[in-house]
Amino acid sequence: MKNDQRKRKARQAAGKAGIARCLLLFLLLSAALLPAFGAAGVPVFADTSGSSAYVTDSQELLTREEADQLAEACGEFAEKYDCNIFFVSAGDQQIGENHTEEDDQTYLENFNEQNFGAGSDSVGLLIDMDLRYYYIDIMGDQALQVFTDQKQAKLRDAVEEELAQGNYAQAAFTFVDKADYWYGRNPKSGSYVMWTLISIGVAALIVFFWYRSAAAKHKEQHVSAEAAAYVRPNSFRLSVRQDRFLRTYVTRVAKPKNDGGGGTSTHSSGSGTSHSGGGGHF
Repeated sequence: MKNDQRKRKARQAAGKAGIARCLLLFLLLSAALLPAFGAAGVPVFADTSGSSAYVTDSQELLTREEADQLAEACGEFAEKYDCNIFFVSAGDQQIGENHTEEDDQTYLENFNEQNFGAGSDSVGLLIDMDLRYYYIDIMGDQALQVFTDQKQAKLRDAVEEELAQGNYAQAAFTFVDKADYWYGRNPKSGSYVMWTLISIGVAALIVFFWYRSAAAKHKEQHVSAEAAAYVRPNSFRLSVRQDRFLRTYVTRVAKPKNDGGGGTSTHSSGSGTSHSGGGGHF
């Protein structure tokens, strides 16, 4: 009986050891095969851990300090508006030899989708020193609503002005600053709603205290609803009535300026995600 129990325990131990060996073998094979599957037909991007999720400077246009400051500004923007914003510099080595401007656009759109999620709100700037070309990509429902075609044109003008002067780091910071300017004026953004509510609250307090002050000054006086209470008896007599034309008034109303309204032109990427954007040479 005891021999049977020992044999049974030995078989159970051997079975557990076999299962453990199979699991270990499976994990080793998975670790060996995953890189091969990941490399098939997928563009290779720079490591996006830490600050490089917002700043990928393959062409070394920024100093280390500038890259850290830019990553911090991008992080603050993302936290403020729930929209990612990022900077990429790339060229032949990253995009491919003899690449074109259309390849730059495709590269940035793929970078955007793979690093931040297809369809999420995100805005990106690519600078390609090999083609001396830049491209701005807009993705996500709210980002597409904020950055209309006219606002994108103003954003590109500001970035291109810095690039033309060789101020590559400043172009990246200008990109974030201008994006912050436009996003902050979006009626659906949290900061816009917050400041609107604060303004209404301050105005309400001013009116309240003014009313209290005025009421205190006139608390001894009583207002009558009867008009006759303010007219002396027999003090007004109408003897002559005559209608006479005196003058005409013309009122002119200024036409509101178009401050970047209008729609946003979009197109679909290879994955079917809606994007908008544009670029140019510098």
